[in-house]
Amino acid sequence: MTRLRLTRRSAIATLVVGTVVMFVGLLVAGLQTIQGRTYSVRVPDSGIAGTASPSHRLCEGPVQTPSRASGAGVFVVGASGRPRVTVTIFSGGRLIASGSRRPNPTVREQIVVLDQPIPAQRPVQVCVGASGGTLTVYGAGAQAPAVVTHGVAAGMQFSFVLTHPTTLIGALPQAFSRAAIFRPSWVGSWTFWLLFALLAGTVALAGIALTGALDEPEVDESSYARDGSS
Repeated sequence: MTRLRLTRRSAIATLVVGTVVMFVGLLVAGLQTIQGRTYSVRVPDSGIAGTASPSHRLCEGPVQTPSRASGAGVFVVGASGRPRVTVTIFSGGRLIASGSRRPNPTVREQIVVLDQPIPAQRPVQVCVGASGGTLTVYGAGAQAPAVVTHGVAAGMQFSFVLTHPTTLIGALPQAFSRAAIFRPSWVGSWTFWLLFALLAGTVALAGIALTGALDEPEVDESSYARDGSS
């Protein structure tokens, strides 16, 4: 009985420690800062929308972000020279924010941090340009009829998003809400919260099953052997 109690305590201790380590790891990962999207023009980066250069920029608008944004993501790659991506935001013809960065050569989406935030629900025009070289700007055939383009190839719109700093945990409601778009009509974002809760609950169920199994009395197989030989 003493050996059984020690085994049961060891198993419970191992389960508790493992659970704590797992949730601490998830919490640390979930608190990492990421750029959450506040607005997307919903144009895929499947084609070439134009070329940005020091003397030529591509603009689209008006668009409105539902919440304040502090960054803009554009889908570009370097075409010549050593270009920097420049993003400028206009409202009513007046410059209200700008930013630039050297593009990451391994990805198309370049998140540019703006020097001023974009207010929520304010119509703005987003422009992408380049300095020190040229950039290939990606987009697709015009899919947002309310968005007017300038400097873009005929019949095209370029892809862009507006962003703000958040955490993985903070982005979960938005991620679940977007995932609910690709679902049957009876499914909502609540479904993904339920699945998340069920996943977290499997740890507790595993612990209950483990401790229940350890509570079962041990079977003395030698007694069966003796009974069978008599």
